[in-house]
Amino acid sequence: VSRRARKLAILTGSLSADFTGSSCSPYFANWAIDTWTQANVLGREITNKDNDTWYIIATNNKFGNDLTADAQRAIQAAGGRVI
Repeated sequence: VSRRARKLAILTGSLSADFTGSSCSPYFANWAIDTWTQANVLGREITNKDNDTWYIIATNNKFGNDLTADAQRAIQAAGGRVI
């Protein structure tokens, strides 16, 4: 809708990294954290502190699936593993 109208949409609770990734638009402003940010900051830093094995429990919805996928990538990039 914001693209068609060429009006700014301020996202405050989406939590999906799609809005800053695959669905990015010059008409979106993300006011809060997203799954990529959570996964990369927490996953990378905790893995780098010798906590390299992870078991993820997440909700079975878009948010949980995105958070899990983003976390797996961040953890593996930092040398960790997800079981």
